[in-house]
Amino acid sequence: MPKIITRGTTPTITFPLPVAPTLIRAAAVTFRQEGENRLEKTLAEGGLILTENRLLIPLTQPDTLQLQAGVRCAVQVKLKTGDTVIASAPAELFVQPIFSEEAM
Repeated sequence: MPKIITRGTTPTITFPLPVAPTLIRAAAVTFRQEGENRLEKTLAEGGLILTENRLLIPLTQPDTLQLQAGVRCAVQVKLKTGDTVIASAPAELFVQPIFSEEAM
């Protein structure tokens, strides 16, 4: 996972999967800054991609523009397998500013 992302860009964040992707029934990723959830992506909405051993989280320009520059961002993955729900330890990103917020 990158440690730094820039607002207004389109990074793809990756997390290693702790279980086989065939066991995952639901997944969500939450981006939190200053105690507030800023962005959530879910598997059900098509916002996440499962590979053989990783969860890919592609972000759009509007997604990254929701994040505040200069503020650390905690990212947490939550997975459901059958009746079991597991969550990752929060990972930290630093969000850099962008000079032009115009979407391309």
